[in-house]
Amino acid sequence: MLAGGDRAAANRAATWLFERQQQADGTFPQNSRVDGEPDQRNIQLDETAFPLVLAYQLRRTDLWDGVRRAAEALVRMGPSTPQERWEETGGYSPSTTAAEIAGLVAAARIAAWRGDRARARLWLGVADEWQRNTEEWMFTTAGPYGDGSYYLRINADTDPNDDDARD
Repeated sequence: MLAGGDRAAANRAATWLFERQQQADGTFPQNSRVDGEPDQRNIQLDETAFPLVLAYQLRRTDLWDGVRRAAEALVRMGPSTPQERWEETGGYSPSTTAAEIAGLVAAARIAAWRGDRARARLWLGVADEWQRNTEEWMFTTAGPYGDGSYYLRINADTDPNDDDARD
């Protein structure tokens, strides 16, 4: 909506996400009904990260409580996701981790706007740590395809060269 130029609709979506869909633990369900009630209880952490990016893009500092809870959920639960969006299995995913990093950076910016420098530093620090470890956790040099070196779609643990990967 925002990319399409409808800022008002994007603002309504952000309000709905944080006021209706966000769960008490800070996460957002994979799917929900129009009233925000989850129709599935699966947690995909990119679903928790993307509303943070939207709130940042809209400069929605009024959503601070929800932003804080979502960022805290990412720090508490990530970077490994309980369920990855495309594979629907848990583990370390380059796609989800990238969303989590972007979400934490966005939340840190909102925290700074709100004057919460401690949380801004913490969330940027976690985002930086996850970024620094992305290759260690998800880049295999022993894969069965091509020259054997590539990012895995999802990895069950932090060793991309063991047999726990989904290529």
